Amino acid sequence: MIAASWVMPAAASVDAAADPVVAERLQCLQRPNKPEFPTQHAHDRRSGLMRFKLSFEFGVVKPKVEVLHASVVAELQDLAFEYVEGFRIPCLQPTDPRVSIVQEVAFSGAPDADPLALIDQAGQQACVVMPREGIKYVSRLQTGGESVIAYVRFAGDAQSEPRITFGYSSGNPHFEEAVRDYLSKYRMPCRSSSDPPFFLEQEFKLRLPDDQPFVLTRTDFSLRELLGFVEDSQNLKADFDLDSMACPFKVALAMRQPKLRNQVKEIGPTNANRIALLRWLSELRFAWKSEQQAQDLFNSRVTVTIPCGVVKLNPPPSPQGVSS
Repeated sequence: MIAASWVMPAAASVDAAADPVVAERLQCLQRPNKPEFPTQHAHDRRSGLMRFKLSFEFGVVKPKVEVLHASVVAELQDLAFEYVEGFRIPCLQPTDPRVSIVQEVAFSGAPDADPLALIDQAGQQACVVMPREGIKYVSRLQTGGESVIAYVRFAGDAQSEPRITFGYSSGNPHFEEAVRDYLSKYRMPCRSSSDPPFFLEQEFKLRLPDDQPFVLTRTDFSLRELLGFVEDSQNLKADFDLDSMACPFKVALAMRQPKLRNQVKEIGPTNANRIALLRWLSELRFAWKSEQQAQDLFNSRVTVTIPCGVVKLNPPPSPQGVSS
């Protein structure tokens, strides 16, 4: 079983157009039941989004479906296609123009998630389309798993093949080649050759079908709680005045140490006074109980709430004769 995950901003919109006839016809738009997210386990947090253009014509029952964006694996793409192909506009008349709408299907394994939730508009131009076919790879694993973090760079026009590099890999060369071949089929149909480069990061994890991996049962932590995961926490050194950082605030942290620096990003407005703290968080090493746990939880993403106040952990002694 290969699981792929990424995080990208994405937009949600329905284009009802300015034509009053089109607006009127959309009043009778019929949607099928929403697809059910196929949860793999109780704490499955896979997510992804597909954006479709659906075009309806009189006398044609099913809409014409065009993919504008796809950031979900093949299994979920099939569910999304089945869903949007069930849309209908039964009140179309012979003289009506073609009616087109944009519909998004957002999948999330988070508790109480709505698979059709509206997402932030910031990513309108992030029109990455993943191939509908999955990765072609036959695993020879007897135990454990493999993990790859890939960086994908788009720099050409809509049909240009992206450049792929690996930031981390515990996979064998055959798995890496399968991931590279899969990513080479990604395209950005909204791009022109004059657009600046666009980057994304994606992780691929390969597990045996009967694996019972370690998972985090929570993903929201206070700073104090996060430090409870840290290796040799009693010897941590820190000296931060959080009051100077527009506190309280939250950061998103991908737990990658000791294999890579942790990825740390501010949630909401950024503040230059936080740079030293963010660097410190990126260097924290986590005290996993076994190599298997470290492998399963590698790149787990959590939200950390940074409070106000002062953080002083094992500060160095003052020079002799100087008061602290």
